[in-house]
Amino acid sequence: MIAIHFLRGFISDEPGSWSEAARFITESAPVFFFIAFGMTVMRTSGRTGRLRCIFELGIIALFHQVYQDAVLTFQSELFLFLLLAFLISTVFHKLFAYRWIRLILAAAITIANLFIGHENMGVCGNHPFGIMPWIFFVIVGMMIGTKPIEQKEHIPIVAYALALFVIGLAVNLYGLRYGMHYLHATISKWEPTTSSYMLIWTSIALCVYVLFNRIRYNPNSSIAKIVTISSKMLLAGVVVHYITSDFAIYIMNSGGFGVDNYMPWYLAAISLIAIYAGVYFVLLSLSNIKQIVLENIKREELIYKSVWYVLVILAIASLALLYTNPDSVAPGNIAKVGMLIAAFMFLTPDYDELSEPVGKECFYLRSPP
Repeated sequence: MIAIHFLRGFISDEPGSWSEAARFITESAPVFFFIAFGMTVMRTSGRTGRLRCIFELGIIALFHQVYQDAVLTFQSELFLFLLLAFLISTVFHKLFAYRWIRLILAAAITIANLFIGHENMGVCGNHPFGIMPWIFFVIVGMMIGTKPIEQKEHIPIVAYALALFVIGLAVNLYGLRYGMHYLHATISKWEPTTSSYMLIWTSIALCVYVLFNRIRYNPNSSIAKIVTISSKMLLAGVVVHYITSDFAIYIMNSGGFGVDNYMPWYLAAISLIAIYAGVYFVLLSLSNIKQIVLENIKREELIYKSVWYVLVILAIASLALLYTNPDSVAPGNIAKVGMLIAAFMFLTPDYDELSEPVGKECFYLRSPP
């Protein structure tokens, strides 16, 4: 997500170039993210405390809609999609618990998108992240995240993944060869999101999942700890990465880079590493600050309520300014502040507890994907 949000304005999409390949790969970030989300959502939507999760995710979604200028146009952006997916999984939790129901829904979404196209499904299929067809990836995550995957199941998962890849590629080649435009045969993420794209990238994601399950590593190593902390602060990291990436984009634009002056690959790589480090540093800093605050002010519930009041006031202010002065940059800046406060408020500050099972806190701050 960091890579595509940063690189999109600094590398070209010229066919055959390294940047086209980089953009195609990094644009797949939502596929992996939504599958990871689906792997945790079933465990969260069925337990006590889910109402708190809905409120916390909802306030972030509201700020994110303002930040992305997607309120007046009624578009479904990333966090709003996550909120809707979580609500659906909560309401129909018992239904989703059945494997065949999940399989039937995933197949139905693929077929509907194949012959109808999400762009023809009204508000449910609105760009960029309408429920149709993106909830398909959440359901895939539910399938592999309901219970731990044993090693003997790795080969069947790879076999299913290869079958999905073959089907997606067959639809693409067959539809293009015979001009069957109603099949939406291109491999496209946005224009529109096609079933070929969904199947092929799901196949790749499943193979990557199995690959990382096969890797043996030292859980006490520095890299393992970084991965563990980052994954358990996954959505808090998403909030922070927007602000960090915006700052990096401003620096690069000030340096003369943009659509008229693309970055060379080595500068793009160095910039990404710096942003990754920056996001991680901000997360750790916020976590340390919160830990210090909690140690000096013992009444955590009072802090929680106070910050909630601040978030509600900021949300009202950003919406009021947006509707009265849509061209102002103030609503977006207020939304950034609100998102940062939300990240500070909801993330877990105790690193020693990061390896423990999920407690009362919300899923998107504690559960590993």
